[in-house]
This record gives sequence, structure tokens and C-alpha cells, in this order.
Amino acid sequence: MNLLLITGGQHPYEESTPVLQSFISEAGHRVTLSESAEELAEDLSIFDAIVLNTLRQEATNNDLTGGQREGLEGYVSGGGSLLSIHISAASCPDWSQSKKITGGGWVLGESWHPPFGGFPKGIC
Repeated sequence: MNLLLITGGQHPYEESTPVLQSFISEAGHRVTLSESAEELAEDLSIFDAIVLNTLRQEATNNDLTGGQREGLEGYVSGGGSLLSIHISAASCPDWSQSKKITGGGWVLGESWHPPFGGFPKGIC
């Protein structure tokens, strides 16, 4: 698989991202790592999945641009696979589509997520 891993933000991504990248690579997948998220505004059809390990907000001056938001929304609505890890669901709090895309979100003083359920595990 060819994966796009978007990283960066307020959490200690410099610690978690190398571990995540290594885990994915050692499983035989190709990883494109991006701290800028510029790839979201480009042709995403080359990726089998997008992994978000990031916190994007206006307050931290790394919010997704309009083009990046459109690219991510188009990718997911077109059937692209997305894995949003941990605090990534809190990205772009002013963008209503973000909560629909990730299935969760975070509001100051209140966190939430979709219902718990089973899922198949394993790395293809």
C-alpha cells in the first residue's frame, strides 16, 4: 500500500510519528510523510489511504487551507480510506465536514467519538 502520513502540531509528534512510520514501513507499505499537508491539495489518487497523526488549528497557525480541506473531503467522499489517530479528530474545529470525515471531534471541555464497535484487524 502507498500511504500518506500527515503529522505535526501541538502533541509530541516528533516522538510518535517515527514509531508509526516504522511500523507501517516494516509491514511492507510505502509511506509519504508530510508535516505541511500540502499533498492534500494535490492528486490524492496515488494513495491507498491517508493517515492523520496531527492537530491542525488556526490557533497554532497550521490549519488546513481551503484547497487542502477540499482535497481531503473529495478523497474520502470518493471512497478513499482515512485513519484519524487520537487528537487528529480535533483538527479544523471550525470546519463542519471534519467531524463527518473523521467520525469524531473534540470541543473544549467535551470530547466525543462514534459508537464503539468491532473491526477487522491486521495489516494487508
